[in-house]
Amino acid sequence: MKAISILSGGLDSTVATIKFAEKYDIHALTFDYGQRSSKMEIKASKRISKSYGFEHHIIRLPWLKKLGGSALTDKKKRMPKPSMDELDGSVADETARAVWVPARNLVFTSIGAAYA
Repeated sequence: MKAISILSGGLDSTVATIKFAEKYDIHALTFDYGQRSSKMEIKASKRISKSYGFEHHIIRLPWLKKLGGSALTDKKKRMPKPSMDELDGSVADETARAVWVPARNLVFTSIGAAYA
């Protein structure tokens, strides 16, 4: 049976994908929406997919970068770097606003559902 994984190449998505690969044929999707880390994410997800034998697709969504003015996609904006002590309260709220890409996860999930 097939499973779709949204694989960024980071720790969380990698561990979850490897765990699901124990029961499912993985089709990994990596999204490039113009985020600063896109090259690293694509490189990591390609290596992981090759190493574990996952079918891998890179989905490019350049229009998503234009929404919202996120620090994730706009190099002119400062990327927040809160300390551990600042992860609760107003600093966490400011950090979330600074990196918000409107409907990003909804778009990713919808595309994943279409692949399924």
